[in-house]
Amino acid sequence: MTSKQKAKGYRYEKKTEEYLNNINGISAKRSLASGAYGKYNDDLDGDVQASIFGNTYKVESKARDKDFPKWMEKAFDQGEIVFFWKPRCQPIIALKYEEFKKLIEEKGT
Repeated sequence: MTSKQKAKGYRYEKKTEEYLNNINGISAKRSLASGAYGKYNDDLDGDVQASIFGNTYKVESKARDKDFPKWMEKAFDQGEIVFFWKPRCQPIIALKYEEFKKLIEEKGT
């Protein structure tokens, strides 16, 4: 029997795959065993493999029951795209699903 945490992970991986497949220009497929075999083959790495305009990306799906930190939520009230900076590192760029979808679908036209 699958543990509660594994079941939750699989559920969100499937949801990530479905969300990505709802965007024109993206083809996504959940990886076998949540990417556990990635050390044997790059095609098996990551939770979901997404093909976006001919480029393949590994997609990690993270789910938390707790709220995001308030500073993170407030950042999205101030802009559609948020850069998270850590000193001496490249930024992490985040955007809401609808903005991501719009960005991808407009590029495809």
